[in-house]
Amino acid sequence: MRGYLQSELQQLQQRQNAHLSALTNKIESVQQDIQQRGQLTENAVAAQIGELDDRLQRLGVGTTAVVRSTV
Repeated sequence: MRGYLQSELQQLQQRQNAHLSALTNKIESVQQDIQQRGQLTENAVAAQIGELDDRLQRLGVGTTAVVRSTV
């Protein structure tokens, strides 16, 4: 009986470790995706601000410098 319980406990621990590993990999993948999307969004916003600044300069409207903060 003791051997059976030890075997079952070991199998449960192995499954738990496999699930934990899979979950950790998924979380890392989601984090990378979020960082990539954040960078793409930041680049798109910076490009739009640059275009608006160019338009304002062509129209002769005074602009102030936009300070970009890094997160």
